Order: sequence, then C-alpha cells, then structure tokens
Amino acid sequence: MGLGGANNSNWIIGIRIAGLQVDRTTASGAFPYTSSTKAGILAKYAPEMRFDEVWVQNYDIGVHIQNLTYSSNFFGLNVWANHYGVKTEDVDGNAGINSLGFFGSRFHGNGMASGGTNVSIVDGRQIKIIGGSIEQSGDTGLEITNGEDIFVDGVWFESPLYYHVKIINLNNVTISNSRFITWISTSIPVVLEMKDTAGETLNFINNVVREGRNKGGTGYYLAIFNLFSGTSKINVIGLDYESSVNVYTGYGGTKNADLWIAGKANSTNNVDQLVISYPYTPTSQADTNGMQGNITWDDTNIYVKTSQGWKRATLVGISN
Repeated sequence: MGLGGANNSNWIIGIRIAGLQVDRTTASGAFPYTSSTKAGILAKYAPEMRFDEVWVQNYDIGVHIQNLTYSSNFFGLNVWANHYGVKTEDVDGNAGINSLGFFGSRFHGNGMASGGTNVSIVDGRQIKIIGGSIEQSGDTGLEITNGEDIFVDGVWFESPLYYHVKIINLNNVTISNSRFITWISTSIPVVLEMKDTAGETLNFINNVVREGRNKGGTGYYLAIFNLFSGTSKINVIGLDYESSVNVYTGYGGTKNADLWIAGKANSTNNVDQLVISYPYTPTSQADTNGMQGNITWDDTNIYVKTSQGWKRATLVGISN
C-alpha cells in the first residue's frame, strides 16, 4: 500500500487509517523476504498521517516512511515478522522525517529469520516511542542513525539477538521508564551501544535491566553500555539492574565487573572517565545519609560509607 504524493510538490496531507490488516503470508506460511524493499505500507510525501490499530506482517519492510513525512502518529500499531518492522529514511535529502510518534505499538519478531531490525530510525528528528514493546528482534530492537531529539518512554524491550538499542551519530536521546529483558540462552545482547555521538547527551533514566530465565553458561553477559569513540555525556539516573549484569562502558569484549570504565586506549588524557559532580560532607561517622558503598568528597577528604558508618581519607596536594 502506498500513501502520499509522487514528489515534494505533490503531497497528500492528513491521511487517517484505522483497523487495517496488511498481510503477505505465502501459501506455505514462509516469510516472503526478498532482496528488494517491498513494503506493507510505504508513506512518502505524506505529512500529518494517523494510524489506529493497524497490523502489518511478512514484508521486507512493514512500514516504510520516507521523504517529508512528518507530524504523524501511530496508535496501537502491530508490526510482526517483517525483515524491518518500521524503517524511516530520508532518501532524497529533504531532511523531512520529523515529529513522528508511536504510542502503545508492538514491534514483534521482525528480522528473526533474516537478521533484520524491529525499528530502524534513520534521518529522524523529534521521534517519540511511548509505551508498547519491541520484542524478539533479529539483530537489533531499536536502531537510530543520523538524527536528533529521540524520546523513548515506558517501552518493554525483550530478547534481541545482539542489541536492544544501537545509536550511531545521534544528538540528544532520552530513554526512560523502560524495561530491558533477555529470556533466551542463545542471546547475549548489549542493552545500549553508542558510536560517533561526540558532544551530545544520552539520558538513561529509571530503567530496569534483567537477564530473565534460561540465561547462563560460560561467556554469557549483558552489558548495559557499550560505548565507542565519540561518545560524550551520559546521564544515568535510577538504574535498576541485577548483579549479574555488567554496567560496562568501553570498547567491546566481556568484563567481569558491575562497572567497568575502559577509557580510551593509549590516551594521554583519560581525566573524564568518571565524574562525581557534587561534594557532600558527612556530619559524622554515624551520619544516616547514604548507603553502604556510597562515595563522596569535599575539598579536604574522600568519604566512603562502610558497614561501620562513614570513613574518610585525607586529600593531599600534589607536589611537583
């Protein structure tokens, strides 16, 4: 199904679709993937669309959004068993894939037979994914490339083969109130991988990471962060994760610590690896603030809260 106009001077505005089912299942039941880009729904030059309770399955791309398709919202979208579930891309350089919202939508099993992706956002700006789920992905649950201002909130991410979320060359991302879980023993996913995002910010707020059942065995791990060259500011607030999960920031590979900050290999300036921004001075060893293992500082001391309360080590100036 094609929606929209033929070019940037021939638009169709304000399309509304509800209760549609688009299915390309073959007689044998096999997924009919090809090397082409057949789409269940192709939206091009079609701003201000609204989809309600639309189901798309068994295409190379379930919903393909291109070129000056903006200010559009998808409610209860169900995209299942495609190579790509949803893919956005600006193929003619108009930079017009803006202000898309996905609300309570389910992206399930896309790419499982072909190494594809549930949701691929390319060249997108001001994209919101609120509620719903991104489940059983072939390669990646959510891949975002070349865009900015992405907001993901309250999404259930489950069991991709490699990555729950992959971010490449992106500005300003917030992922909040979401749950990342892995159920299958053959899957060793990274929760979040970032590349080439210099100078920009990721906010990872109030998220839960769990291994789930059937995990285990030699070499299995679940890295929350896999960060490569160019990654800049990361604000992590309210992270809830199992002790068997690695909060790892670095350059690939398995690490056996809950928090491993790899820094930059052979760098002469690794001063920004870890920052505790604000000082706090305990009032005494019996100060009730904080929990065992908390670390804080002021201009005179570093403080650690132990099982016997707060203890300190005096800071001494460096003499040349």
